[in-house]
Amino acid sequence: MECVGVWNRWEVLEEPELRDPAVIVAVSTSDPRYVLLYSHARELADYLVKHLGFKHFVNLYCSAMPAAVRVNADGTTELPKSQGYYCRGGRDIVLYTSDASPVSFAYEFSETLLGHAKGLGSKEVYSVGARFLEPPISPFVEPDVLGFGTDSGTVGRLKEFGVKILENEPSYYFSSIVVAMARNYGMGGYRVSVNHGEPKPHPRAVKAMTLVLSKMLGFEIDVSGLDASAKELEEALRKGVETGRDFLRPEGGSSMYR
Repeated sequence: MECVGVWNRWEVLEEPELRDPAVIVAVSTSDPRYVLLYSHARELADYLVKHLGFKHFVNLYCSAMPAAVRVNADGTTELPKSQGYYCRGGRDIVLYTSDASPVSFAYEFSETLLGHAKGLGSKEVYSVGARFLEPPISPFVEPDVLGFGTDSGTVGRLKEFGVKILENEPSYYFSSIVVAMARNYGMGGYRVSVNHGEPKPHPRAVKAMTLVLSKMLGFEIDVSGLDASAKELEEALRKGVETGRDFLRPEGGSSMYR
């Protein structure tokens, strides 16, 4: 299914044959005001691609993306796009990530990705990222993994793997809508998230979500790189605290919370 009334174009690089693939949707904002605090999903996608041998097989260009283009170092330009990757293993996995998150037409964009995933034979979708409601947690603590599902079965499965279930609250934007809409495609939808507070590249948060996904989907992954990154970030933050520097306020810029 395509985005009805929305411009989009698929660019197919390969047509893999997959066995009941699980789908991970890892899409973060590209808004420079918020990327420092909310790029968890993109960081997780980059880590999985690097460490699990994912292969790039499709691109999606869609007008649901921000009305902005990238200007490269050589002066050339390109449209923002979503990328699809696949990885074969004990359980085949499809990973959708993106240069940006939809700023409009989130329902239509969800239908496009879910329709594509359904065509690949998927019955489950896992949407990862940061939760948007809470006050920030300390960047020095291990974050809890939080989530919700499309039905009692998916909620029960999240509980089995130690995910704390969110209750009685709204959940915003595409990364949540795609979970709820999965039901319309006969798919189980899972939201796997963390509270924000740890700045980019969010190694503790990415590790926590990655470990939950690895258990739920049955893959093994080395997270020592995330441990090293967490140690390096903590040292930098503690040094900033000692010197009184606001690590959320770039030099000469405004606070990322404004």
